[in-house]
Amino acid sequence: MKIVFVIRWHSNQMGYMNNCLAESFARMGHEVHVITSKYQSYFNIPNYNEVYGKFLGAPIQPLGTEIYKGIHVHRVSSIRIKNRIILTGILSKLREIKPDIIQTFDGHEPSTVVVSLAKPFFKYKLFTGVHTILITFRQVVNWKKLTWKRKLFWSAFFYWPSKILVRNYETCYAVTRDASMIAHKMFGVPYHKIKVQTLGVDALLYNNKIDDSVLTKRKSLGYSNEDIVCIYTGKITDEKKPLLLCKAIEELNKKGLRYKAIFIGAGKEDIIAEIKKFENVQVLNFMPGAELPIHYKMADIAVWPNSITTSMLDAAACAKPVIVSDSVYAYDEVNGNQKTKPQIIASFFETENHLDLAEKLEKFKDAQHRKEIGEKAMQYIMDNLSWDKLAEKRLEEYRKVL
Repeated sequence: MKIVFVIRWHSNQMGYMNNCLAESFARMGHEVHVITSKYQSYFNIPNYNEVYGKFLGAPIQPLGTEIYKGIHVHRVSSIRIKNRIILTGILSKLREIKPDIIQTFDGHEPSTVVVSLAKPFFKYKLFTGVHTILITFRQVVNWKKLTWKRKLFWSAFFYWPSKILVRNYETCYAVTRDASMIAHKMFGVPYHKIKVQTLGVDALLYNNKIDDSVLTKRKSLGYSNEDIVCIYTGKITDEKKPLLLCKAIEELNKKGLRYKAIFIGAGKEDIIAEIKKFENVQVLNFMPGAELPIHYKMADIAVWPNSITTSMLDAAACAKPVIVSDSVYAYDEVNGNQKTKPQIIASFFETENHLDLAEKLEKFKDAQHRKEIGEKAMQYIMDNLSWDKLAEKRLEEYRKVL
């Protein structure tokens, strides 16, 4: 099967859905192509060279084709209007590849519009996706409060165009149930064309195998066996609420408990400066996915105060208990069940309440309890949420329409 991913920007070394699915498809023997622009992920952040450059390379890559892990990565000509990127070279590349399947990852991106309009002139089947969740997309919640001008703008440039183009979609994959609601209410995708398929884990990279290097890493970061280390990975911005974790750690240490926190990622310098003011907390710079497993393994608990991310599943695959805010609207996606059922992967704390977060963290002070919860989560991940298993499910759906 010839499968083409179309995405506005792309970095080979990242661990996003488009990277992981493409690698799984290629391992399974399919011909996989990525059509993208010359831009790397995060190319437009001010400190790109300092934070990402040494791992990803230059922010702007040369046009042309390279093969990475069996994937044909085509960087084609494009037009950039702020954060909108139109892949002007996409149609000629599609004529060359003659794909069976096209998968995009954002239903309202310009490139999705192009491949949707072009579909009648080719023989491919088109699948798209929605990764936007309510935490970062408040228009759904605040729709009644928007001005009529904002509502008119959204309807004219997003809702109605998407509602027309969706006729050419086979399926729109939403990463959470609230993402499916956004796809329906804000982009006009009918529910019968929406399928919730959660994010996954690279089971080859993330696991619970412990060796001397893990213990050495923990010691090198200044942690003793008695410390209880909480890890956060990802962007460090105000909307991610990292200071909640800092305040919770502070509360626990007031009680004489040896809790520590480590943040790994890049973000706003003022937020990072605030984090560094707290005792028992440290910040490490962004690092590529291949370096994260050893850090999850040396830690004791993984915490994301206000986001849903593949990193939660990565940490769980390393047999670590996970704690997230109850604002993530993703109980079944991170647990494989509803909020009211036994929690498999994550425990939840009351949103923006650092005292409740501290209370939830304290419940994991016993090492044996952490081990039992972590191993249960890891087994669930390996049985259900590895990228290879998710890729197999998606391939079944691709085959049905060919």
